Amino acid sequence: MTDRTALSLSIVSHGQGILVSSLLDDLSQLHWNNGLSFEIIITLNIPEDEGWLGKPRPFPLRVLHNKAPRGFGANHNAAFRAASGEFFAVVNPDIRLAGFEIAELVAALEQPNAGVCGPLVKAPNGAIEDSARRFPTFGRLLLRKLLRQRDPDYRPGGETIPVDWLAGMFLLFPSAVYRKIGGFDERYFMYIEDVEISRHLRRYGLQTLWVRKTAVVHDASRASRRNLRHMRWHVTGFLRYFFGRPRT
Repeated sequence: MTDRTALSLSIVSHGQGILVSSLLDDLSQLHWNNGLSFEIIITLNIPEDEGWLGKPRPFPLRVLHNKAPRGFGANHNAAFRAASGEFFAVVNPDIRLAGFEIAELVAALEQPNAGVCGPLVKAPNGAIEDSARRFPTFGRLLLRKLLRQRDPDYRPGGETIPVDWLAGMFLLFPSAVYRKIGGFDERYFMYIEDVEISRHLRRYGLQTLWVRKTAVVHDASRASRRNLRHMRWHVTGFLRYFFGRPRT
C-alpha cells in the first residue's frame, strides 16, 4: 500500500440512520481493517434526522446529500467520484462486521484477473445466506420462484472461488477496475445491478471471487417481497437484464 487511503467504503442510507450508526460503531471499534487506512462516504438518499451523524468517529467521514432519491448504482457511482481509496467497497447499511477481516478480501484481489470480491454473508442466527449465484436464466427463475427450488448454486468452503455473481451487500473492487468499467449501470434503479456488473466484468476478462474465509452479518429486510414498488423495480431490472442492450 502507498501513503494514500487504502479503502473507501460507500454506504447509502434510505432513512436508515439507526442501522448506519450501528455499522459505524463496528467500523470504529472492531479490528476489521487489519491496520489499513480507510474513509467512509455516506449518502443520504432521502431527508432524515441526522443526529446520529454527530458522534465523533476515528476515521474520515464524508456525507453526501441527494436533492432527489437516486438508484443503487447512481448512489455508489457518485460516492466513488468522491473516494480516494485504492479499493472501493459497496456496503449495505444493515451489515455488521463481527469477526470480519478485510485483509482476506484485499488478498483475493491480488489474484490475476480479479475484478470484484465479497465475503460469506451470514444471517443473524449464523445461517449462511445464498449470496453467491450463477447468472439468472428464465429456467432458473422458474425453479426458484414458482417451484421453490432454492438449493444454493455454490457451497460454502474454506477457499476463495470464482462465481458468476455476488449479491451486493458487501462488494470490494480495486478502484482502478471500478473506474475502468464505469462502475454500476445506472439504468437499473434498485435491483440486478450486482448481477449486471459481474456480467460486465466478465466481458473484460475479470472474475467475481467469493472469499469464504471471512464473513459479514446481514439483517435482510426482503423489501421486494412486501413492497409493490420494490417488486416493480425487481421485475423491471430482470426485464432490462434479459432484453435490454448490454453495456459495451
